[in-house]
Amino acid sequence: MRKFTILLALLCLFGVLAVNAQKRVITGKVTAAEDNSALPGVTVLVKGTTIGTVTDVKGEYQITVPEKSNTLVFSFIGRKTVEVAIGSNYNISIAMEEDILKIDEVVVTAIGISREAKALGYSVQNIGNEVLEKAQTPNFINSLNGRVAGLQVVNSSGAAGSSAYMTIRGAASITGNNQPLIVIDGVPIDNGGGVGDVDGVALSNRGIDINPDDIASIAVLKGGAAVALYGLRAANGAIIITTKKGGSSTGKKVSVSWNSSISFEKVNKLPELQTKYGQGRNGKWMSGNSASWGPLLDTCAYSKDPSVWLNPDFDVDGAIVGQHNPLADPALGKIKTYNHYDFFEQGNTFNNSVNIAGGSDVSTYYLSFSDMTQKGVIPNNKFKKNTFKMTGETKINDHFKVSGSTQYLTNRGDRIQQGSNVSGVMLGLLRTPPTFDNAAGYEFPDGTQRTYRLGGGYDNPYWTANNNKYTDNVDRMIGHFQLDYLISDWITITYRLGADFYNQRWKDYFAINSRAFPAGRVTVSQFLSRDYNSDLLINFRKKLANDLEMNFTLGHNMSQLYSYQLSTTADGLDLPKYYNLNNSSNITSFESTYLVRRAAIFGDLGFAYKSFLFLNITGRNDWSTTLPADNNSFFYPSFSAGFVFTELDALKSIENILPFGKIRASYAIVALDATAYNTVTPYVQAAAGDGWTNGIIFPFMGYTGFTLSDGMGNSTLVPEKTRTWEVGADLKFVKNRLGLDISYFNNYGTNLLLPVTIANSTGFASFYQNAAEMSSKGIEIVGYVTPIKKDFQWDIQVNFSKINNVVEKLAEGVDNLFLGGFVDPQIRAVAGEPYRSIYGYDWLRDSLGNVLIDADTTSPTYGFPIGDYSSMKSIGKVDPDWTMGITNSFTYKGFTLSFLWDIKKGGLMWNGTRGALYYFGTHKDTETRNPEDEFVFEGVKAQWDVNGNLVSTGETNDIKVVKDINWYFYGEGSGFTGPTIDFIENSGWVRLRDLYFGYQFAPKILDKTFVRDLTLYFYGRNLLLFTDYKGIDPETNLLGASNAQGMDYFNMPGTKSWGFGLKAGF
Repeated sequence: MRKFTILLALLCLFGVLAVNAQKRVITGKVTAAEDNSALPGVTVLVKGTTIGTVTDVKGEYQITVPEKSNTLVFSFIGRKTVEVAIGSNYNISIAMEEDILKIDEVVVTAIGISREAKALGYSVQNIGNEVLEKAQTPNFINSLNGRVAGLQVVNSSGAAGSSAYMTIRGAASITGNNQPLIVIDGVPIDNGGGVGDVDGVALSNRGIDINPDDIASIAVLKGGAAVALYGLRAANGAIIITTKKGGSSTGKKVSVSWNSSISFEKVNKLPELQTKYGQGRNGKWMSGNSASWGPLLDTCAYSKDPSVWLNPDFDVDGAIVGQHNPLADPALGKIKTYNHYDFFEQGNTFNNSVNIAGGSDVSTYYLSFSDMTQKGVIPNNKFKKNTFKMTGETKINDHFKVSGSTQYLTNRGDRIQQGSNVSGVMLGLLRTPPTFDNAAGYEFPDGTQRTYRLGGGYDNPYWTANNNKYTDNVDRMIGHFQLDYLISDWITITYRLGADFYNQRWKDYFAINSRAFPAGRVTVSQFLSRDYNSDLLINFRKKLANDLEMNFTLGHNMSQLYSYQLSTTADGLDLPKYYNLNNSSNITSFESTYLVRRAAIFGDLGFAYKSFLFLNITGRNDWSTTLPADNNSFFYPSFSAGFVFTELDALKSIENILPFGKIRASYAIVALDATAYNTVTPYVQAAAGDGWTNGIIFPFMGYTGFTLSDGMGNSTLVPEKTRTWEVGADLKFVKNRLGLDISYFNNYGTNLLLPVTIANSTGFASFYQNAAEMSSKGIEIVGYVTPIKKDFQWDIQVNFSKINNVVEKLAEGVDNLFLGGFVDPQIRAVAGEPYRSIYGYDWLRDSLGNVLIDADTTSPTYGFPIGDYSSMKSIGKVDPDWTMGITNSFTYKGFTLSFLWDIKKGGLMWNGTRGALYYFGTHKDTETRNPEDEFVFEGVKAQWDVNGNLVSTGETNDIKVVKDINWYFYGEGSGFTGPTIDFIENSGWVRLRDLYFGYQFAPKILDKTFVRDLTLYFYGRNLLLFTDYKGIDPETNLLGASNAQGMDYFNMPGTKSWGFGLKAGF
C-alpha cells in the first residue's frame, strides 16, 4: 500500500510537471515605434490557434501559450502586423510601426472570407464606423451616399422612416430586384419594402431596422468576381456588414460606450407658390372653385353681406369682391394670403445607444441597446425604432470556438398619404388658393370636412394628417450560430446557421367623408418573413513552397425564404371614427404564401506568389426551386488576378515616389433565378372592375371565385446571367500621401426575364420569358491626398463614377417595357436606350427639331406651340451622367472638421407637381398673367396647310403672347392639358451632404475621472442644396425604392437637418 501511495504521488507530480511543460504564460508590453507610447487594444494571437488577448491601457498583455505553438502575432488598425518567434522567452515586448501604406489591410469578402486588400483582383471599398457616426442617419444606407464610387443611393423622401434605394454599377435586371444583397456577419438579410405606388404612403425598406452604432465596418463588393461565391442573391453586388464584437478595446475586462444625439429637421426645398391672385376663374372670385384663376387680390376687399358671403363656414374671412363694390367692407382689412407651408413643422430625431463589451482571452461578449425616435416635418408623421443585440464568443479549447449573435429589432411608423391621391397631403396643400386658410379648421361638428372645395375635391391636409392614418409595426430577429474547428494549423472547418425573421403588421384607414373613400375604409394586414441560411466551409491554407501559398475553400450553402401575407379590407363604415373590421358588412380578404429553396456547392482557390502575384478562381453551382424541376441546376465561375508590381526589385529605386502599385483584372459570370411561381400558371382571386370604383372582388354575395392569372407560366425558364469583367489599378504615392484607385468595368446581362404582352385571344395578357439583354459599363475613380500632415492634418478623398446602363434587347416584337408611372409620362425600358428612359408627349417640331409656333392670326392658338400626341417620344434618361463625392477632413489635436460635397451631373426628372400647379394657377410662374406680361416662345413660325398639318415657314418666332388662363387652364400650358416635355427637368445637384465638427477631450483631462473617452460633436445633413430643379428636393421619388425612379407628383419633400451629440466611453 505504501509503495502504491509513493508511486501515485510520483505520478501526480510528474503529471503536474508535464502539464506545466505543455503550457506557459507569456507577458509583455506593446508600444508605438515613433514615440514609445503605450498602445492599448492591440490584438495578440497565438499563430495557428484561436487563442488571443488584447493589451490593456498600459499596453501590457498576458497570454497562455500551448507547448507546440512558437509564434505570436500582434495586429492593430493603422499599424504593421508583427510576428514574433517565442523561442525560450517568457517576456516579449515590441514596438509597432505605423502602416503608412495600409497594404496589410484586411477586408471581409464573400461568404465572410477575410482577405488582404492587396491580394484582391477586384474593387472593394471599405467604410468605417466613423463615417456612420458622423452622418448620424436613421437609415445606415443613406450614410453611404457620396462615399463609394459606383454606388448610387436615392432617399425616397424626407418623411420619417422613409426608404432608400441603392444600386451598384447600374441595374442588372429589367424587371427584377436591382438592389445589392445586405449581409450581416455572414448572414444574408432581407432589405425588401419601401416600394411605392403613384399613391399611398412612403414606406420603409428593411435596411432601416439596423442600428448604425452596432456596425464596425462595411465592405462594398461591386463586381461579379467579388460576389460570385454568394450566388443568386448577390447578383447585384453586396453590402457586407461586420458588426462590433466582444472584447474590450481598452484592455479592461469591461468597457461601456454611450452615444446620444438630437437633431432638428426642416423642409429643404419646396415649389414657389403665387400669392397675387385669388380663387376662381376668368378673373372672378368663386367660392369652392378648384382653381386660382380669380381676381388680382390688390384690387379686392372682403364682404360679409349674406348675399355674397354664401359659405361662411368655409370662407371664414369673408367673401372676396372688388374694392369698389358697394358690398365691400374696408373695416375687414386687406385681403389675407396664407403661407400654406406653415403646415410643415420642425421635425426632430432623438437617438440614444449604449453598448457593453468585455471578456477574457477565452470568452468575449457584446451587448447593445438603442432607442431612436423621429418626428417628421408633417404633422403626425413619426417613426420609432428600438434595437437590442447580443454577441458572444468562447473558445472551448485550442482548436474549437463557438460564437453567435442575436438582434431583436422593433419599429413603428405613422405614415401620411402622398402622391396622386385625393387624400394626399401635398396634393391638397399645394392646390389650395392663397386666400383659403386650411388651418382655420378641417372638420365640422357633424363630421363633414372643411376644404377649399366646399368639402369636395381633395382632403384638407390637416384632415389627412389627423383622420387618415397608416400605422405599421415590425418585430424582427436576426441571428446566427457559428462553429469553428481548427483541425490543424492549415485546415479549418466553419459551420454557420443564420436566420432573419420578421413580422410586419399595418393598419390603414380613411375616415368617413374622406375624399379617397367617402364611406370610410379600414385595411388590416400582416406579413411574415422567415429566411434561413446555412453555410459549411472547409478552408485549407498551406505553403506549397517558400514563395508560394495556397488558400482553398470548399463550401456548401442552403437557404429557404418563406413569406405569408394576409390582408383584409372593410369598405363602408357604419360608425364614424371606429376603425375596426367589424364596423362594416363589406369585407374582402387577400391571402398569399411564398416559398423558395436554394442549394449550392462552391469552391474558392487562391494562390499567392512572393506576396506580389495573386490568382483566384471560384466556381459555384446552384439549384433553385423557382426554375423548372428538370432544369434547375446551373454553374458559374469567376477568375481574378492581382499584381503588386512595386514588389519587383527593379522598382525598389522609386519606392520613395511610388511605394505601392498594383494592377488587377477579373472576369465572372453571376446569375439570378426567376421569381417564384412563374413556371406554371397559378390560380388567383377573381375580381372585376372599371378602374374607378372598387369593383367586384370574390368572395361576392356568398360565392367564392378563382381564375387563372393573366400571366401565363413558362416551364422552360432559365436563370438570368450577367458576364462581367473589370480591370483596375491601385497606386499609392509619396508615403501614402497621395493615392489613386481606378477601375473600368463592363457587365452584359443575357436571358433577362420579363413579361411579354401576348394576344388576348390566348386567354392571357402576358407571357413570362427569358428575352432581354442589358449592358452596364463605366469607370470608377477613388482618389485621396493629404496636403498637410503634422499636428494639423488635412485629408481629401474623391469618389467618382460614370455609368452607362443600356437596354440592348427586349423580346421579339417588343420595343419597350413599362417600369412605372402614369399613362403619360412613363418610365420605360426601351431597346437601344438607357435603362429608365422617360417617355411622354412633345411639341410639334420641324425636321431640324425646332418647335413649331402657330403663326395663323385667325387661329385660337396664334403665337403658341402645338402638342404632338401622335405617339410618346423618348425625352431622356433618369440616371445621372456621372456622380462624385468630395470629402474634406481637418484634424488638429482633439478637433475634427469634415464635410462631404455630393455632386450629381445630369439625369432627368418629371416635375408633375409643377405641371398640376400650372393648371390650378397656384404656382409662382402663373403670376405672369396680365396683358403687360408678354412672352415669346422659342421656335419657328408655322402655318396650317390644306391637310391640317402645321408646316414650318423657317422664320424665327417673334410673336408676343400672354400666358394666362387660356394657356395654362384651357390651353396646352399645364401638365394636365399639354405635352409632358415642358415638365421634364434636369435633376442634377451640388449639395453639402454631411457636415461634422467634433472635439475629443485629451486623455490628461479625463485621467482622474471614470470617463475613458469623451467627444462632443455637431453635425448637419443637406444643409446646402444647389439645383436647377424647380420642385422639391430632386432626390425624392414618388415610387420609392423601385426600379421606376425620376417621378415627382406631390411627393413628400426632402429635409435638411442639424444637431449635436455626446459620445462617451467608460
